[in-house]
Amino acid sequence: MCVTHIGQHSGAGRGPLIRRSLVAVLAPAVLVATALGAAGCDLLGRRSPAPVTTTSASPDVSATTTPTTPVITATPTTDEPLSLEFRTDGAGPYEMGQTLAQLQSGPGLDEVGPMDGCPGNTSARGVGMWRDVSFSFHSDGRLYLLVNRSTSIPTPSGVWLGTKADQVRTIYSGLVTYNLTRGSSAAVVVQTLSGAGILFELNERDEVTAMYSGPSSYLRAKFTAGTPYC
Repeated sequence: MCVTHIGQHSGAGRGPLIRRSLVAVLAPAVLVATALGAAGCDLLGRRSPAPVTTTSASPDVSATTTPTTPVITATPTTDEPLSLEFRTDGAGPYEMGQTLAQLQSGPGLDEVGPMDGCPGNTSARGVGMWRDVSFSFHSDGRLYLLVNRSTSIPTPSGVWLGTKADQVRTIYSGLVTYNLTRGSSAAVVVQTLSGAGILFELNERDEVTAMYSGPSSYLRAKFTAGTPYC
């Protein structure tokens, strides 16, 4: 606590003496005031308020969070199994135009040997579920003819061995069809826009007994002439 006391004097007619007395009195007061100011007190002896220091809050950088990127895991895919179907371009993994060597290495062939009535050509059978499908290869080794005699393998449109001829014509009403006869034998040939076709061999009850896959014009010519499919 700061205390200030300044003495006072009264009296008149003593100019010089008063001036000297005032100087003597005021000089110590000034010194006291200076000392008080240095001590942080005002002229009334009150301590000056301490200066207020303000600080601005800065963001806590360490508290910031980094957004995370979601992890996407790929789901492994597997190849779909080949459809058990007899087509104009093949049967399952056996495709028209493949070579004998290719099919022997995979998916495999059985009973490979010379083709009866067709010198230079080779015949073979499929393996596993394709055992009742036979294949014919020209001398260059290319597959050109497939014959299906399996009751378990239909066409993609749903013709099976045993299907009636009228039903075959109905199923393929949107495609070109040929009704063939040779003596007591009969067949229906269905032709696609590309010219490929399937010949459905019929029995006496007009039921499908075998399916031949190859070029439509070739199938029709061979059936009508009654010659081997060489």
